[in-house]
Amino acid sequence: TFVPAGFCQLLTVIAQIAIPLLVRELLIILEENPYQNVVSQGMLYVVLIFVASVLNALGTHRQRHLALKSGIIIRAAVVSATYRRALNLTPDGRAGLTTGEVTNLVAVDAQKLFEVMQEGHLVWSCPLSMVLVSILLVLIMGPTTLVGVAVLFTFVPLTTKITAKMIAVRKKRVQVSDERIEIINGMLQGIKVTKLNNYESKYLQRITETRERELAYLRKELYIWGLTLSVTVITPVLASAVTYATYVLVDENNILTASTTFTTLLLFSALRFPINYAGRLIGKAAQAYESARRISQFMKREIRDDSQGHPASTNASSDGNDTSSSLAKTAEQSIERTRPILEVRNGKFRIGGTSSMNPDNKDAWEALGPGTLIGGFAL
Repeated sequence: TFVPAGFCQLLTVIAQIAIPLLVRELLIILEENPYQNVVSQGMLYVVLIFVASVLNALGTHRQRHLALKSGIIIRAAVVSATYRRALNLTPDGRAGLTTGEVTNLVAVDAQKLFEVMQEGHLVWSCPLSMVLVSILLVLIMGPTTLVGVAVLFTFVPLTTKITAKMIAVRKKRVQVSDERIEIINGMLQGIKVTKLNNYESKYLQRITETRERELAYLRKELYIWGLTLSVTVITPVLASAVTYATYVLVDENNILTASTTFTTLLLFSALRFPINYAGRLIGKAAQAYESARRISQFMKREIRDDSQGHPASTNASSDGNDTSSSLAKTAEQSIERTRPILEVRNGKFRIGGTSSMNPDNKDAWEALGPGTLIGGFAL
């Protein structure tokens, strides 16, 4: 589902760039034929604008639907793999591992991967849109539009620093979240001791203090996130204003006509979309990267190797061509498992502490029958 979502995203990019060009052609027809009936000439462009808008909407929503399905698959796979790994950990693998950490891996980190999968195709579609829109702006308004493009790229280092700060804050917040969940889990596991010794107030105090520290980090993280969104929204507006001012002031003959002005506005609006989502993607990608790192560290923990305990079953499963041979091996394995661990022959046993059994007395042994337990041993 993720690859078809990429084709839908490509269709969306093409439709978003085609709409301003079609509007420009329509406005040029109106400028060249003032006070005239241009229905026959402009109807084609009107229909094409409608078709492009429909394709844009369909491609966008289809891409989101397919990306959402991919995210659900990734989240389910991560949750399943995490639980399976947790159940098979060795004592060395459990060293330093808390219940809160495992809970956060399943509840928080898997969700972050799910969220970033929804906008994964913006990694290539946003740069593609920026390049295409920049080329079109240069072709329409000349080199003066490079000033506005330079303004857009000037904010990239600032966004990078803000993102790095957000990653650092989130690392600290996740550690506090693990601590809080561990406290709650310890209280619930020892609920009898908690109730009998009246530890509710102490646990409540510890949980409240930990939660306040967690909310402080979360509040700081959201402030940085809001700053990132503000920068991404303001940047295209500032770039448009600088471009228009430069275009008019460079040469007196440069006049902003309707076709040039509205086309440029639509192109900058089309440029605003990838920039805004690029800001969101940078933030979510930073969080997903940290989540993937935590999951990767957990997956590196040592687990039990079940194949060492059942070498016969592994060998039997590898032979799938000969059915009779496989059945024979399975029968031999079942016989091996039913055999006693220790077998005693020609031994003397005292039953009830009153008499001993002579190994030459066959009638006594036949009366007991095979499989009878004597002294903890099977005959």
